[in-house]
Amino acid sequence: GGFIRRVAGPLQHPNGIGLSPDGRTLLVAETFAAGLCAFPILGPGELGQRRPFGSLPSGYHPDGFCVDEDGYVLVCGVLGGGVVVFDPDGRQVDVLACEDKAVTNVAFGGPDYTTLYITESGLGRVVSRAWPRRGLVLFPDRTA
Repeated sequence: GGFIRRVAGPLQHPNGIGLSPDGRTLLVAETFAAGLCAFPILGPGELGQRRPFGSLPSGYHPDGFCVDEDGYVLVCGVLGGGVVVFDPDGRQVDVLACEDKAVTNVAFGGPDYTTLYITESGLGRVVSRAWPRRGLVLFPDRTA
């Protein structure tokens, strides 16, 4: 058993959620705000003051996202047709164009975590592409 308690809010349609590589920052995608926010993690279940992290280009709304081992954040821009890339400080550095406008989620995989898998909901498919850095390994102690 246990209980659920609110640790942040109100948020504008929170969607994707992830951690920085050092585990000290919680990132949240806010679809209706067209951006991400960040919270310092003060302790188990305890967050500090919210701060803006990055804004998506006009027409893009954040959905799922993932983080690479260097802290770059790859955010699916649903309705925008691409994955928006932010550096560890929240500055937009690239947009990975996709054929579909409904880009909804992204994850790292492959033996070295440098394959990026992207869902394109409108076309009903998953696509992949290479990424120059390893994705953040979520379960480092887990063996295959």
